[in-house]
Amino acid sequence: MKKRELKRCVQLLESGEMNALENELRPLLEEGDLDARYLTTFFSDGSETGEAFDARVVAELSALTELRYPNAIYTLAWRYYHGDDVEMDRLKFKHYLEAATLLGHLGARRDLAIQVEVELNWKGFADPFEDEAGLSDEWPKMSLVL
Repeated sequence: MKKRELKRCVQLLESGEMNALENELRPLLEEGDLDARYLTTFFSDGSETGEAFDARVVAELSALTELRYPNAIYTLAWRYYHGDDVEMDRLKFKHYLEAATLLGHLGARRDLAIQVEVELNWKGFADPFEDEAGLSDEWPKMSLVL
């Protein structure tokens, strides 16, 4: 997804214009765009129950991780950290966070630096990564994603 398309989709999402967002994403999905696929992972047409929706989200995130899609890997990492619709597993959390970092995800890089700081008691180790992740992350801050 191009930056301009992403910005437009984020604006539609933040303003709650879901029909317009769906129309924007449809051609991108047909092209196989992973950003569009990731965004649509978190939407339901209302026909799914809570558990079915949650299971579909985890399945789609898992499928996207197999394609080495950094945002899905990062999101799945945090699901393992919190035990959101998966069994809590801090080792998987860390491995997924490392994978997302290696693929260039700036939020994962920041969070991994925080993990290293905590585990090794290296005060200030994560400081250089705070601004980097915040300034570069154009994805909406959706609590349901993180």
